[in-house]
Amino acid sequence: MSDFLSLLPDNGRAVLTIINGAVTAVTVISGRHRIATLESLIELLQAAGYTVTKE
Repeated sequence: MSDFLSLLPDNGRAVLTIINGAVTAVTVISGRHRIATLESLIELLQAAGYTVTKE
């Protein structure tokens, strides 16, 4: 676990991949990226004028 702590930014966001209770990967997220639920993404697309349909 301490190996992964060195990968974390001093300021910012990171996504951890955890398998069977152990951290297996760290992905640092830049300030221009967002994490959203599918519902939030659909709302964003609709607000931008897109029509979202399920096939």
